[in-house]
Amino acid sequence: LEMKKRVYELREKVFGAEHPGTLLALNNLAYTYSDLGEHERAHELFGRVYELREKVLGARHPDTLLSLSNLASICGELGEHERALELKKRVCALRTEVLGAEHPDTLNSLGNLAHTYGELGEHGRALEIQERVYPALCRALGEKHPRAMRALDALAFNCCRAGEYEKEREYEEKLYLLRRELLGAEHKDTLRALTLLAITYDTLEDFESKAEAEEELYAMRVKTLGEHHEDTLTCLESLAYSYYAIDDYEKECVCEEKLYSARRELLGAEHESTLAALCDLTLTYGRCGEYEKEAEAEEEAYALLSVALGGEHPKTLEVLNRLGYTYNTLENYEKTLECMERLYGLQCVALGEEAQETLTTLSNIAYTYRNLEENELSLAAEEKLYPLRVKTLGAEHPQTLFTLENIAYIHAALGNYAKAAQMYGELYSLRVKTLGEDAEETLDALLHLGEMRGKL
Repeated sequence: LEMKKRVYELREKVFGAEHPGTLLALNNLAYTYSDLGEHERAHELFGRVYELREKVLGARHPDTLLSLSNLASICGELGEHERALELKKRVCALRTEVLGAEHPDTLNSLGNLAHTYGELGEHGRALEIQERVYPALCRALGEKHPRAMRALDALAFNCCRAGEYEKEREYEEKLYLLRRELLGAEHKDTLRALTLLAITYDTLEDFESKAEAEEELYAMRVKTLGEHHEDTLTCLESLAYSYYAIDDYEKECVCEEKLYSARRELLGAEHESTLAALCDLTLTYGRCGEYEKEAEAEEEAYALLSVALGGEHPKTLEVLNRLGYTYNTLENYEKTLECMERLYGLQCVALGEEAQETLTTLSNIAYTYRNLEENELSLAAEEKLYPLRVKTLGAEHPQTLFTLENIAYIHAALGNYAKAAQMYGELYSLRVKTLGEDAEETLDALLHLGEMRGKL
């Protein structure tokens, strides 16, 4: 900046303020202010260059039009999009008149005009212009020219903003293939094109294509950045989700194991990103039917979350709950009970004993006691649960009636037929009231009531 200031001052002193070399130095100084984010100062200098070039060279001179284009662009940087639109329209009209409608500079001005329409929310208008600009640039320069490829990129972007996702896919696929051919598979612009294409596949819910694109992208990220670079891991995480979306849980599992291992090594076991990766992995083990691995991972996640977030944190309680269900799937009911009783105690403190989550856990405890053939303990849990269900949900709520049915069933299993008959009688009356006499659940309650009375 200081050097460019000095060049401008010397040229102004030697050649005068209106000399082409002085104006070029002032223009370069304005660019530098713009690059530094000092757009107000850049606007002032671009405006001065335009006024002087218009005076010295005339309104239609290419350098004057370039200065007008620069002034329009800096207005956009300042958020003055209406003013930018007005100036860009003038540039387009003059360049069309001076250079012709299909001259590359005219087409570049049209592309800039489309950008401003996009900034003003007129995405359909922006897309209409870009659809004219791109084929014209291909005719003028060839589809492999950098300007044509930038126009194709802008065209795909405007399709996205206009909600034309199928068109966006078509243009992004073309752009990716061109960049791959011209720049190579590992070039950053090629990888950017492939990343945007994967995002478009996701928008279109074409997860098969998204997975294919991300497989290639991940391989290139590993090759160019390394396995542990954050961009590589972000790609791996997205690839895992794509496999989930197409029900390929085995490949999802491989990705998530890699991701968790890398996160743990780089960030530590208790970092939130590591814990998120571990929790995702537990779910994937479950989808794969790897319940032993799921339980092991959930034990690890629960221990780490208890330290990192605290035992009563919702995420910690969620993992403990899932661990209990996993042990239940494994028919390890002692471990299930251990988890559920611990969860219930924590929920009573964190949520209160009348919270529905707490009551669900109490119901699971009762059910687990039944699996352990501890009917007396199961009955005690259900009888503790029932008045809380009545209080919080009402006597006629399906979950309340389910609890009442469980109480009746356990009394029958314990040989308490009179008590079981009483419970089934209450259940039958409530189901007649809520479901009607002919409902299957009502008739089932009546059947059990008859059975209990027959045993008295």
